[in-house]
Amino acid sequence: MLNRIRTLIRLLQRLDSLPLAGKVADATDLQKLVNFVDFKFAESRKFEELARIADRSGKAVRELLGHESLAITVQSQKPVAVDSLDHIHPWGTKQDNSKNLKFNLKILEWLPLARLQVLDIGCSGGGFVRTMHDAGALAVGIEGSDYSRIRARAEWGTIPHRLFTADATAPFSIEKSTGERILFTLITAWEFIEHIEEDRLADVFNNIDRHLARNGVVVMSVSPIDDIVDGINLHRTVKPYDWWLTACKAFGFVHHPHAVTYFSPDHWIRFEENAAQSFHLVLTRAQDSLPDGLF
Repeated sequence: MLNRIRTLIRLLQRLDSLPLAGKVADATDLQKLVNFVDFKFAESRKFEELARIADRSGKAVRELLGHESLAITVQSQKPVAVDSLDHIHPWGTKQDNSKNLKFNLKILEWLPLARLQVLDIGCSGGGFVRTMHDAGALAVGIEGSDYSRIRARAEWGTIPHRLFTADATAPFSIEKSTGERILFTLITAWEFIEHIEEDRLADVFNNIDRHLARNGVVVMSVSPIDDIVDGINLHRTVKPYDWWLTACKAFGFVHHPHAVTYFSPDHWIRFEENAAQSFHLVLTRAQDSLPDGLF
């Protein structure tokens, strides 16, 4: 019953999407509205069942691969980015929870699940991490602000053992309980890197390099325009595409433009939410190559 009430509340909050909203004229119209609401309840139950199936399947895969109960710790010289504007003036970190199963499917078609280990830097609400976790992958999220952790917001309330705070501009290490550092075959950063001061970018890329497996892939979206909220520009390194290519090369990474077409146009985590002119980079270390597969 509680779930039905919650669903009804969500529907009432979106009255514009209901047929006949605001113009129920007679018993026939009212019955149509009731039928529509009942359909939405059934649809909600269907999605809930699919979510339960996905969770059971993902758990079985995680158990098979040996990381269902894997204890993970994060050692960081700076557990919270206390001097970051995104922490001082929380915006994205208090509302974003991006996910797109189309991206997940593309990744799983390319990188075998048995060796897929995912690190999302700047994970905000942890939505992407949760979907990869549910698919059976070892997925970990790092967020600079503790805003969501303190409030158990979004997925911080569902998978707290896979979401951690750490300042990405300071050295950190993601380890098993044995002290062994975990290396990731895929590292992502969605609308994150432009939030870093230019003179701290090398520190972020050093952390990426330390956590990236051999022939691992880095996928990130980058906004080249300002993001001013309450008079504060949250984007600290506002540069064009070519500048970022040169910077990545200086940090020891190369971009693979042909890999971008594999995900385009809408198989990205934030393809709808990106600021105007945002672009994507698919990187490997200069001495590495893209994993075998589609490319």
